Amino acid sequence: MVAGLSRSNSRPFASQMTAARRVLQYLKSTADFQLQFNRNGIGIGIEIGKSLIGYSDSDWANDRADCKSQGGHVFLASNGAISWQSREQNFIAMSTLEAEFIVCSNASRDAIWLLQLQKDIHGKDLPLLPINCDNQGALTLITMGIIKAQTKHINVCYHNSQDPHKRGKVNYSYVHTDENVADILMRALTKDKHTVVTKAIGLWQLAVDIRSI
Repeated sequence: MVAGLSRSNSRPFASQMTAARRVLQYLKSTADFQLQFNRNGIGIGIEIGKSLIGYSDSDWANDRADCKSQGGHVFLASNGAISWQSREQNFIAMSTLEAEFIVCSNASRDAIWLLQLQKDIHGKDLPLLPINCDNQGALTLITMGIIKAQTKHINVCYHNSQDPHKRGKVNYSYVHTDENVADILMRALTKDKHTVVTKAIGLWQLAVDIRSI
């Protein structure tokens, strides 16, 4: 929501002002939340013991003004978010597959950087970095390289997800939408799912309000 509102700073409408107030209300209600990192995890689709794992997601043509899609990804280490991005795509995706494929391309670039950081810190390569996506078509295009008529127009620069997957640097796999924690970067969630997802990315409410100490 914040990403969408930031595109209307110069000329906001009444509906956008209402949305901005909701953002402020949300920030106030979650002021005592903080990221926590641990090795035990609560896991919704997160395997215990995984030191680094990624999720990607998109919201196809969610902008009514220009029909552009919102895309985002998040990487977790020790069951806490360490890197994330949510942004509007630069051009209009013609399908959910294309929107998801572009998001995976952005996630792959971040994954390569994180893998290099891991090597610089620990002096050894990570076996591979798992990245979860909830679009079967995008996964097929990445893992098998099958080009169909509806995907021929996709710019070659977004095919960079295939190379690290083939070389065993990252491993793209399917995750159900209900277990995709990157969903929180795309849209407003129901209260129950929001609670589950925030805990899954390591965002917990402080047991004691430090502001009162």
